[in-house]
Amino acid sequence: MPRPRSRVQSGRFDLGSSHLLDSINVFNRTECCASRDSDYWVFVSDSPFNTTLTPVQQAAKSGVWSSHQTGQAGNPTVIPANATGRYVMDQHSGTNHLALSEVQVLG
Repeated sequence: MPRPRSRVQSGRFDLGSSHLLDSINVFNRTECCASRDSDYWVFVSDSPFNTTLTPVQQAAKSGVWSSHQTGQAGNPTVIPANATGRYVMDQHSGTNHLALSEVQVLG
């Protein structure tokens, strides 16, 4: 039986262990689809994310650091984090797919 697809569009990253993160750099695509990459969230946590949650629900979870980016992603958009976590996730607020080119997690 096929697994159900998540209704939330996201990218998830496992850093392997918990790290203090200084910033998260998000790079938009340059060859197409740049307008898709607006109104998105970035999350950091020591626990894996439940990808069925909406961004607002995800941000409300205990132990989750979040940043809501309402503008279009740049090259890069530098998001100061000052957060500790193993897992990083970007998630679109709407139903469109994110089309990010690159996400850098810096500690």
